[in-house]
Amino acid sequence: MESHAVTNKTPWAFTASPKIALVSGRVRSPEQTEQRLQPLLGKLPVTRITDLTPLDPIRLPVYAVVTPLARDLTTHMGKGADALSARVSALMEAVERISAESIDP
Repeated sequence: MESHAVTNKTPWAFTASPKIALVSGRVRSPEQTEQRLQPLLGKLPVTRITDLTPLDPIRLPVYAVVTPLARDLTTHMGKGADALSARVSALMEAVERISAESIDP
């Protein structure tokens, strides 16, 4: 059996990136992220992007992205301070999971 043990014992050291706002922890605004994501959407198995905000009695912005052709989760949820932030959050959750599917164990 092939071993997947970590051979490099040196811990990773990440440097901080400048943030757009202290409260968000993001490097790019939702508008910038959505703009960068647009050319990739045709390559993702996304069939639906749904605004679930009306289902919440206090109207917190929540979106769902459905990827039925994915190997793993098929519904990815995103929340945010506004509709755009929630939609981008859900899309990036889908991108993250789909990207991880292509990594061989």
